[in-house]
Amino acid sequence: MPRDAERPPRRAAPKMPQTLSLPAIPPQASGSGSASAAPMSHEHPAVPPSAPRVRRPPELLPSPAAWDDEYTYPPPDDREDDADGAEEAADLALARRSVPPSQSVMRTTGRQRAVAALAPPLRLGAAPRPLRRTLLWQMLLVLVAILALALSIHGAAPPASAYASAFQAQSALQTNERIVDKVPIQTQIDPTIGYDSPAQYKLYSDAACGAASTSSVLLAWGDPKGRIGQVIDDMIPDIQPIGMVDPTDGFRQVAKRHGFDVVITNTITPAQIAQIVSVQGIPVVVGIRDTSGGYYTYFSPGHFLVIVGADANGFRVVDNSTYFVHYFPMATFLQLWDYPRATIYYPPSYNFQMP
Repeated sequence: MPRDAERPPRRAAPKMPQTLSLPAIPPQASGSGSASAAPMSHEHPAVPPSAPRVRRPPELLPSPAAWDDEYTYPPPDDREDDADGAEEAADLALARRSVPPSQSVMRTTGRQRAVAALAPPLRLGAAPRPLRRTLLWQMLLVLVAILALALSIHGAAPPASAYASAFQAQSALQTNERIVDKVPIQTQIDPTIGYDSPAQYKLYSDAACGAASTSSVLLAWGDPKGRIGQVIDDMIPDIQPIGMVDPTDGFRQVAKRHGFDVVITNTITPAQIAQIVSVQGIPVVVGIRDTSGGYYTYFSPGHFLVIVGADANGFRVVDNSTYFVHYFPMATFLQLWDYPRATIYYPPSYNFQMP
C-alpha cells in the first residue's frame, strides 16, 4: 500500500515555500462576486480568505520532492487561529505596492510586534561633538594653562628693586669690609697650607711662624702668590731652619717681591696698634717671647703672630702655633711683647697713615 493512503484527507493544499525573489501573489476575486479564489493549480485549490490560516511548513527543506514526505500536516482542529491574519495580509499587500521591486519587504507577525513593544527602548549616548569644536576647546584650555603658568612665574620672581637692594647691600659690605676680618689661620705644622714640597715642609715647618704670619696677611690683601711656600722662598736667606735670622730684612724682601709697601717700626705703642687694627682695619704682625718660663714656654725662642682686633681689655690675634691663641689680655700681651716692634703690609694704592 503506498504511503499516501495512510494520511488523513486534507481540505487545502499547503502553501509553497516563499522566497525573497518569488513573493506570493494574493488571491483575486472572480467576476461573479464569489468569495472563492481561482485555483493556483489543478491539484491544489485556493483557500478562501475567511478560512483559518494553515501553519506553514519549514522554509528550508532538502528538495521539493521531499516536501510531502518530511512534513506532516496537522488536522484541521489543530490549526492556529490568528485574528490578525487578514490585517497582516492587507498590510503586506500595501507594503509590496509601495516598495520598489528591487527592495525586500520584511514581514512582522503579531507576536514579534508584541515582543518589540515589551522590549525596553534602545538609548543611545550623546552625539559626538564636532571635531572643530573639540579642537577649539582644547586650544582654549591650553591658552588658559599657559596664562596661569606665566602669572605664577611672574608672581614668584622677585621684583627689580630686590636686585638693586641686594647689590647695594653687597656694595656696602665690600665698602665696610676690613682686611683684619679676612686674615686666615694657618697652623705652621699643617702640611696642607701651601708648602712647596714635603722637603720644604720638613725643613722649615718648625721655624715658619714669621713666614706663616706674613702669608696670612698677604692672602688677606688678595695676593695670589701669598702662600707660605712662596713666602719662604722669598725670605731665603733671612729665614733658616732655626727661624728668622734677620726679620727686618726678610720682611722687606718679601714686600718688595710681592709688590707691597711695608712699615717696620720699633717704637709703636699698644694704643697705636689698637687704632690701626680697629679704625683702619689693617692687620699688624708682631713678635713675642716668653722669657719668664710661664705658660707659653714654646714661645721662649721667639714667635710671630698677627693682631687683628682690639678692645679695652686686650687684643684679638691670629696664631699659627699649636697653642691656637685667639685672644691676649693686655697684661699678658705686654709681658710677652719684649720689644716694641711691628710690621705692617699694605698695597701702594692704599693710603696708610701711622697714628
